[in-house]
Amino acid sequence: MTELICIICPNGCRLTVKGNGLKVEGAKCARGKEFARIEIEDPRRVLCTTVKTVFSTHPYLSVRTSKEIPKDKLMQVMKEIKNFRLERKVGIGEAVIENLLGTGADLIATEEFIEKEVL
Repeated sequence: MTELICIICPNGCRLTVKGNGLKVEGAKCARGKEFARIEIEDPRRVLCTTVKTVFSTHPYLSVRTSKEIPKDKLMQVMKEIKNFRLERKVGIGEAVIENLLGTGADLIATEEFIEKEVL
C-alpha cells in the first residue's frame, strides 16, 4: 500500500494505492487515478534549474526540461547540466541542450538572454 497526494488539480486528494497501481482509493476524479498509476509505474518530473554561462554580465540562465523526464534520471541529468557552460545567447523556449541523456526532453531557456536592438 502506498499513500500519495495528487498534484494534478487543486483538490489535493489523498490517495491510497494498493497493489501495483491497480486499485486507487480517495481520488475525486479520473485524473487522480491516472496520476497515481503513473506515479507508481513510471514517475516523471519536469526539472527546473540553472546553467552556468560564459558571460560575466549574466553568469547563470534559468532553464527547465521541455517535458517530464524519468525521476530516476534526475541526478544523472543534473551531473550533465553541472558540467555544461552556455556559450551563446538564447531566447525564451530555445533549446540549450537537446535530448538530455536520450530522454527526448530538451533543456530550454525560461528567461530572455539575447541582445536587444537599440532604436
